[in-house]
Formats: sequence, C-alpha cells, structure tokens
Amino acid sequence: TTVTRRRVRFNETVAIGSIPQLVEYSPAELESMYYSHLEENNLRAEAKYIVKSIRMARMQEATGRSTAASARILEDDGSDGDGEYCPRGLENYLRTREEKRERKAEAKDLVYSVLLAQEEQWDALFAAAADEDEDEDNAPTSFTEDDLEAAQNAVAMESVTRSRRSRAAAIEMALQDEEEVRQMILEEEKERRARLHALEEERKQRARLHVQQQQEEEQESTEQAHPKPARGKATRRMSSAASTIASKVVRRASLSVNRRRTASVVVTTTAAAGGSARATCA
Repeated sequence: TTVTRRRVRFNETVAIGSIPQLVEYSPAELESMYYSHLEENNLRAEAKYIVKSIRMARMQEATGRSTAASARILEDDGSDGDGEYCPRGLENYLRTREEKRERKAEAKDLVYSVLLAQEEQWDALFAAAADEDEDEDNAPTSFTEDDLEAAQNAVAMESVTRSRRSRAAAIEMALQDEEEVRQMILEEEKERRARLHALEEERKQRARLHVQQQQEEEQESTEQAHPKPARGKATRRMSSAASTIASKVVRRASLSVNRRRTASVVVTTTAAAGGSARATCA
C-alpha cells in the first residue's frame, strides 16, 4: 500500500494585523466575547432538554406509541434525531450503554494496536541493526531516514486499519451534514431571490409613481401657463341673454310668418268676392 505524502504551501500574499492585548479590552468587550454563567447554564439546560426529548421520542417509536410531536423530532429517519432538533455534538449523550461500551472498547483497541505496532517496528529496527553489527554493546542510537519512514508508515497503516469503521461513520456523518448545509444554502438562496424580487417590484412601483407625479406636475404647469376661460356668473349671464335674444328672434320670425299667411288669405278672399260681384252685375 502506497502512503501519499501531504504537502503544505504558504500563500505569498500575507496580511498582517495587530491583535490587542487582554488589558486593552474594555469590560463590555470582554463580557461580549465570553459566555456568562447565566448563558452557560441556559446552554446546559437546553442541551439536556434536547437529549431528553430525543430519547423520549425514540422510546415512543420503539414501543409503537409514536405521536405527532415525536414524529417531528425524528422527522428524517427516526434514529439520528435530525428533525426538530439538531443533535450534533450531543451524540455521546444519545448513545445507549451498549453503544458507549463498544465505542470505548474500539478506542482502547486502536490505542493498543498502534502502540504494539510501534514497539514491533522499533524491535525490527534494532534487530536489523544487530544483524549488521554482531556487537550488541555497540547498538546504533540513530537510524537512516528510510528506515524511520518505513516504520512510521507501518504504524500509520495499522492505525488506518483499526479505525476504518470510525472513519466510515465519520464520512457518513460528514455527507449528511453536507447535504443539510446544501439544503440550507438553497433555502437561503430562494429567500434571497424572493427579497430581491420584492425590492425590484418596489423599485418599479416607485418609478411608476415618480413618472406619474412628473406628468401631473407638467400638466399643472401647462394649465398655469395657458389658463382656460373661467365659466362663472358672467358667462352664465351671457348665455341666458343670448338665449333670450334667440327666443325673441324666433318669436318675431313666427309672428311675421303668421302675418304673411293672414294677409294672403285676406287677399284671396277679397279677390274671390270681387269676382262674384262682377259676375252678378253682368
């Protein structure tokens, strides 16, 4: 198995800033930087409440007495408690006694295996050196860099082998956290777009109101520059006088027409009477 070396690179652009000393902070700044006793007690009480709620929800689900509240707490899969509460950092308090014993045994086994591998590598190094030099009193106090690197790689591989289960569990948890963070980012992006859309609509509304106000001001200034004739009492008086004159003219015209009709009737009657008279004389 090949062990890949890790390399460290430093950024060439360095930003230097001064860090104030503790005596330079004011009491208010120090109080805002650290948790007070009241805040620590509140955090402990909240953690205990979350652990108790998740334990109760798991117990109700295991016994078939699940409720709506317990379903909300165990919303995802009923085992990690990733529903209403986030148990990250409280895993040790949520494990059962059997799980705690297994985890403790795995940790001890890992430490013992690494120490044993380290001891075996030292023994192998000293044995190889003793084979080269038969004088045990002149055992080497230093080894080559290649020998030390090989021993370190062997110890590291033993640690990787023994901690494979824990590594898989950590990767799985990290993937879950990554998915949750991705969902949070998507929700925040949706909210941000909604806020931007609302701001854009508000800006358009303000622009429309501004244009409408300018149009009203322009119309008002135009009316002031070119005022329309006032339609007051004088105008009404002129209108009534004009209507009176028009009615008089119409009345006079009708009278003259009637007079003309009467005259024509008289003339016709007179002519007819004269004719008859002349006929009688003859």
